[in-house]
Amino acid sequence: MCLTRNLSVLYADVRDEIIAACNEFLEPKHNEWKPASVLRATLKIVSRASNRVIVVLPLCRNSDWLDFSINYPRAIVGEARTLLVAKFVTNLSERTNRGIWKRRDADWCGKSNDYLQWSLDALRETCPVLLMRRMLSVNFPAVHSTSHVRSLLPTFYQALLNLAENLQHAQVLRDEVEEVVSEHGWTKEAFRRCEKSTLKHWLLVGLTPTVTMSDFTLADGSFVPQGTILAFPVYQIHHDDAVFGNPNAFEPF
Repeated sequence: MCLTRNLSVLYADVRDEIIAACNEFLEPKHNEWKPASVLRATLKIVSRASNRVIVVLPLCRNSDWLDFSINYPRAIVGEARTLLVAKFVTNLSERTNRGIWKRRDADWCGKSNDYLQWSLDALRETCPVLLMRRMLSVNFPAVHSTSHVRSLLPTFYQALLNLAENLQHAQVLRDEVEEVVSEHGWTKEAFRRCEKSTLKHWLLVGLTPTVTMSDFTLADGSFVPQGTILAFPVYQIHHDDAVFGNPNAFEPF
């Protein structure tokens, strides 16, 4: 609820973090090409932008915190969550405790507007280990579920690669963003009005298979029993000339 209520005032901070992260991890230069690991760069950009809302500056740019939040799923898979959390809290214990004790006072001037502060205000939780677990639990869906289950991260880096190969479309996106922002600023309304500058025009990749929870029958009469793993050949569909005209050309709009 706190995040929903604060979205309108957080857009500027998220935009600032995206710009800073892109400059750091992609190092764009005018009319110059450079090699880059797009997947790793976009993962860090998404993590930085998410953590600008979760823990704000300066922790959202702390390399240890970012690496830890990015590698968190591996910790869960390896059943090492508690050990890793304890190790991270130990490494940053003095700095973390100072920040938490300062934030605990709801009346201190310049209180942060982030998920960590909301947790302190609403739950009155001050244990560093429990707070780290809470922050990591939010990081998981913010970075990794967004990245893989909903396919935004692989779609994002696929879009970057497509644009690098088809520069004529980049200016179209810039023109739309500049026009909308000039009228509405960097706001939720501006994002809503951007039609071309959205990832819906790009091929979704990395879709997670779905397991059916019950038996059901498709419109064509096909029966799918409970427990069936369903996946969709998205790439093949998008490159099928029976479905799309000129399927191998990059025509996003």
